[in-house]
Amino acid sequence: MKLRTFWHGVLTIVTLIICYGMFYMARLLIAAAADKMIETWTDERGEESSESSTEESFPILIDGETFTSHFESKEEADEFVENLKEATYFSSNALGLFAGGALGDIFEPRIVLSIGLVASGVSLIFYGFLPETVHFFSKPYLIVTCALIGFFGGFGWPNIVKIVIAWRPERKSLAFTMMLFALGEYSGRSLLSNHFITFEDYGFEFAFLAVGSVLVAYSFVIYFGIVESVKEMRFYVPQNGHSDEHHKHFNLNLSGYQLYLEISMFSASLLLIRMVDFELFYYNPQLYQLGTVLAGITEGALSDFIGSRSPIVGILMTISLITMIAGYSGKSDASILVTTAVGITIEGAVDLIQGVIASEIGMAATKSNNINRVGLVTGIISFFGAVGLAAGRIYGPIVFKHHGFQTTCYIFAACNSLAIIVLVKRILPDVRSFIRSAKRHFERNTASKKEDAQMAEHRF
Repeated sequence: MKLRTFWHGVLTIVTLIICYGMFYMARLLIAAAADKMIETWTDERGEESSESSTEESFPILIDGETFTSHFESKEEADEFVENLKEATYFSSNALGLFAGGALGDIFEPRIVLSIGLVASGVSLIFYGFLPETVHFFSKPYLIVTCALIGFFGGFGWPNIVKIVIAWRPERKSLAFTMMLFALGEYSGRSLLSNHFITFEDYGFEFAFLAVGSVLVAYSFVIYFGIVESVKEMRFYVPQNGHSDEHHKHFNLNLSGYQLYLEISMFSASLLLIRMVDFELFYYNPQLYQLGTVLAGITEGALSDFIGSRSPIVGILMTISLITMIAGYSGKSDASILVTTAVGITIEGAVDLIQGVIASEIGMAATKSNNINRVGLVTGIISFFGAVGLAAGRIYGPIVFKHHGFQTTCYIFAACNSLAIIVLVKRILPDVRSFIRSAKRHFERNTASKKEDAQMAEHRF
């Protein structure tokens, strides 16, 4: 029975990793198709598009032929698309994370996940496929559909976390399991980069149709195939008869004030960390993502082994800060090795906070109030992370363009430093607790060895 529960849990986690990859692929598709969409909007051939558009179009002459442009210049189109895929998407995604987490505490997480997949898939089709197919162009329409993709995409993460927690009631190997979801990002990026070129031959709109359709289809897998909790399995038996507190990594006995303080600290820290624009480190996206997966799994396993989270977060952020300053000081550019190391350590800290730590604070809030709060707390902390990400994606490229890479990295270092300062109140007590625990463990082992030696002497 125990083996059957284990393999059912593995299948559930794999299904959720694929689900997370689907949401991530939808986000990447908006950015991947940006150049093609700009190309279409700025020199689109034919009269039909102009007649169907609700926006003003501008006829232009290229090589003696008349084209229809929806923008006065390519720069104007670039700015519009940049605002779409950064400000519009991520701001609406932040709201979706909050709403999705709250809804997941009220309704079943698999239902909210399924709604998110269906709505994101349909919105993708309406955003990229429909306008190009019927030769329709409207800026408000594109803004609304892009916002809907971001909003419903936010339904994913808080409810995925909630289901994972329900399958790890003793919280054993929780961080390791959470960090496996980086595989979803890696798979989503790999699939899109490998197949988007194929779709380009037929038109970028078919990429939106394909990805949107896959998201809608996968919602049925989630709705009908997911068991939300190991406790719903008829053959489930609690390990060793222990309660949910069997494997302690986080103090679940927190008062209201302490809970608000924990949520505030980690929300502020995640906001600051996310303001570091990771994409400036993407010299080799595939290598970077693979490194993030391997490093994340290692960091999660280490966190489970030592039984503490915040010290690992502090170590990761300190490494990224030192690497950032040492690697960029006095140089106009940075090596692939340095940028990859910075990005991986920062993303590792982000994954631990918005996945493992957020879920454990949510469990503490649930125990304190006797009302399920895992989804809501995860959604709140992830909300601030998404806000920081949106800010970083907006100001990072601007600073980089006008002041260079070195200045950009110093600003990132300042954000990183502030994030560490915010968490000092949590990191230091956890470090002291870990040292005391390690000392007691060492003393017990030493005493045990002495007893064994004395018993051996008595026998002889």
